[in-house]
Amino acid sequence: MAIAVFYVHRMNYFNARFGSTIGDKVLVMCSQHLATTLIQPADYLFRWKGPAFIALLEREDAVAQVEHDLQRLLATPLSQYLETATRTVFLPIKLTGSTVPATATTSAEVRDWIERYILRSSLETRLSK
Repeated sequence: MAIAVFYVHRMNYFNARFGSTIGDKVLVMCSQHLATTLIQPADYLFRWKGPAFIALLEREDAVAQVEHDLQRLLATPLSQYLETATRTVFLPIKLTGSTVPATATTSAEVRDWIERYILRSSLETRLSK
């Protein structure tokens, strides 16, 4: 069993520039992408606070292989054309993620790991503008 965290970059920009309706569409699109490309029948996908998701992944593979598979799937661009009230916009959507073994940690350690990953990802987004 592995725990995965996913972060949707630039959500503050999407919401500020195009409104929360477009931001919500981006989040739905990301969740659908994760559900169709990564999630298997024994897995669970959850929305985390902010522009993030977590998943419980039940795999026979080693965590390193699960991480490799996750990075391969996230390498596929999610950029999308979306309709606003007045125009069509092309949004370059970046979704990143990472995994940790579920068996070797406590729930508090997992929560801290998720929060640190989200913080690092959000800082990376701010610094790359």
